Order: sequence, then C-alpha cells, then structure tokens
Amino acid sequence: MTRSNRLASLLLVAWLPACTLTQQAASEADRPQVQQRGAQVLASTLEDSGEMATALAVYESAAATGDAAAAVQLGEAYLRSGDGIGAERAFRLALEREPNNGPAQLGLGSAALRRGEVDAALATLAKVAPIVDSAASFNRLGIALTLAGQAPEAVTAFEKSHSRASDDLDIAANLALAEALAGRKEQAIDRIRGVVRSESAKATHRRTLALVLALSGASAEAQSLVQTNVPVTERPAFLRRLRTLEAAGDARARARIVGTILAG
Repeated sequence: MTRSNRLASLLLVAWLPACTLTQQAASEADRPQVQQRGAQVLASTLEDSGEMATALAVYESAAATGDAAAAVQLGEAYLRSGDGIGAERAFRLALEREPNNGPAQLGLGSAALRRGEVDAALATLAKVAPIVDSAASFNRLGIALTLAGQAPEAVTAFEKSHSRASDDLDIAANLALAEALAGRKEQAIDRIRGVVRSESAKATHRRTLALVLALSGASAEAQSLVQTNVPVTERPAFLRRLRTLEAAGDARARARIVGTILAG
C-alpha cells in the first residue's frame, strides 16, 4: 500500500467515529423536540376523545420543558376548555421565553376576551391582529369589536378573516352576524343561508341563521327554525335569547348580546 493510500485509510478510520459521534449528538439535540411533538400529538388525541383534563396535563408537561410554541399550544388548549386564567398564564410564559411571539400576544388578547375584559382584549387584539395577519387573528378581533358594540368595524375585521380563509364556515357565520348587526340584512341572510346549505354545516350554523333572521326582523321564521333545529331541552333558553335580541332597541346592546354568543 502506498503512503498516500495508507494516509487515506487512516483518515477514513478517523472520520467514521467522528461522523457517528456527530450523528449521536444531533440525535440527542433533537430528542427534546421529538418528545415534545409526541406529547403534542398525544394531547391532541386525548382532547379529540373528550379527555380534556388529561390532555391539559400533557400540554402542561410539554410546556414545562419546551419552547414558547409549546406554551402557546397550552394556552390555546386552555382557551378551548374555557379557562381564561389558565390561558393567560400559559401565554405569559410563552412571552417570557420569546417577548415578540405574535401568537402568544394574540392569545393574551383572546384570554382577556374569555375573561370578559373587553377593553383590554380589544386594545391587544387591535394591535396584534395586523401583525399576525391570519384568519384567526382577525376573527378574534372581530369578536372583540362585536362585544364592544362596534358592528361596522367588526364587519371589516371579519371580512379580512374571511378573505384569508374563505372556506371556514365559522368565520363566514361570524361575518353574517356582524353584517346583520351593522344593518346589512339582505347580505347577512344570503351569506348565512349559504353557510347552512354547505355539506359541512353544523347545528351551530343553523342557530346562527336563526339569530341573523331575528336581527333582520324575520322573527316568525327564526322561531320556526329553532323549533326544528334546536333540541327540546335547549329551546326555551334559545327562544329567550331571540326575544332579547329583538327587544333590544339599542344597536350596541344587540351587538353585546351577539358578541357574548360568539365568545362562547
């Protein structure tokens, strides 16, 4: 073997362990991320199965050792569970880790909305929604504006949301409600009827149709719709809500009632 061949062989022998060590190091570095993704998949599966408490525990575990994104996911899970206080804590944790995290800032505004702090929510969401620039960000801004009694501004926010997710039936339904509140009755009714005709329409969309009809002065049709589309045990409360909407003479009062419905 020539000297150059012996040198090449020695270099190859020396490089192979180094390459293996590099791969091992990369694997070790990736392990937390892999574990975190696994935890998030598990939590999502549990949540879809209705085991929210267990899912939240898994989200908490992932957020405790993860990055800002894991804390944001925890906050979003708390929002879905209806816990505004838990959501705020998670989003603040995310912002401690990453102060300019847009989704965390958006979540903080949403948490304030969930707690009924409309002014604080609106101030945060109005600032953050254009930065995040997503369907979700403008949808949440629209809900805050509706709660604040600012129907025309809510229409604008929902239109921006709808333009970014034109196939999202929930956003289209929210836009229809805002249009009805803003006095665009025919446009609102046409839009929500289109939503209800979709194969993907849910019971909540048919209820929204009843609300839009009530806001548009079609009380008899709205009540008939409730009789055929709302479970018997829920009808009295929903009919009372319709009557409250119809009796509210002030546009801001109607907007607050609808906003409360949108906020869940």
